[in-house]
Amino acid sequence: MTKISYKPVAGHELYYHLSDPLSLILKELNTFSNNFMAEQILKTIAAEKAGTPGSHENGLKLVEEFLQLSHVNTQGVILQDGSGLSRKNRMTTQAITDVLSSLYSRFDIGPDFVTALRVMGADGVLSQRLAKSPARGQIRAKTGTLNRVSTLAGYVATPHGKVFAYAIFLNNNGCGPWRADRIEDRVVNAIHELGDNTIGYTASIAQ
Repeated sequence: MTKISYKPVAGHELYYHLSDPLSLILKELNTFSNNFMAEQILKTIAAEKAGTPGSHENGLKLVEEFLQLSHVNTQGVILQDGSGLSRKNRMTTQAITDVLSSLYSRFDIGPDFVTALRVMGADGVLSQRLAKSPARGQIRAKTGTLNRVSTLAGYVATPHGKVFAYAIFLNNNGCGPWRADRIEDRVVNAIHELGDNTIGYTASIAQ
């Protein structure tokens, strides 16, 4: 829980701290998959919008409201926490690509959201993944891993600059994390290489 406390009348300030902008915090969160940070952001949003103390319950309600306002198809979606670690969470590739497509078109927060996603094959931690891909540097993505579960979602650009949103979920897979990564990479490479042959903007979905 988070809460705001007030100093005594006779007290004096010892230290004042301002955090980094949320856009930079999200970039670090996504780069290192910091689940604790994700939970604290959820509670902070609740404290800011619904009052202190910030709670999971209020934070999740605000997330659900945001999804509705963003016209995300939430059929089959169940949110239990802010990090995605709970096995009770239920998510769909449709919902993820809806979120990605919606935010990409928003001038106010879209650019910060996109830059918070790691550039695969060319950006810091785990940069070796897709480093030899023809799409190297043209993929922004977030990975997700649990036991027998592997996911990858984000954006990929084609050689002519068409941008696709995609989400890949490999549930109950028996191939192991390394082979799961290779499957996901092949799908993203195919979108990059073949996407220019499609008509208009589409969101690619794989399950």
